[in-house]
Amino acid sequence: MLKDLNLTKDQQAQVQLIRDRYRLKADSLRLGGAAPHDSTSRAAFRAVMTQEMSDIRAVLNPDQQKQFDDKMAKMKERRAQHGGHDGHDGPPPPAGQNGNPPPPPPAQ
Repeated sequence: MLKDLNLTKDQQAQVQLIRDRYRLKADSLRLGGAAPHDSTSRAAFRAVMTQEMSDIRAVLNPDQQKQFDDKMAKMKERRAQHGGHDGHDGPPPPAGQNGNPPPPPPAQ
């Protein structure tokens, strides 16, 4: 995601430090003993990932931030189109609104 942003050597080093720090946090969540797919674990992991992206964004200059924001928006849009509800953005959309056909009406 960051390869097209033309990061300086200093930015690359800062981003690597951020990634390493958050990788440790994510690993500790994964290995923490909680069920990996329970809502609390997902929320904690999502919070770590959101903070990581925020910290990385803070390293970028304004032009890079715009490109980063655009890439994040496109990624979110692709995720919504290809998987419908991914568990990250609230409840799933109503049937028929996530690219899948609505279920057939109940038999009478």
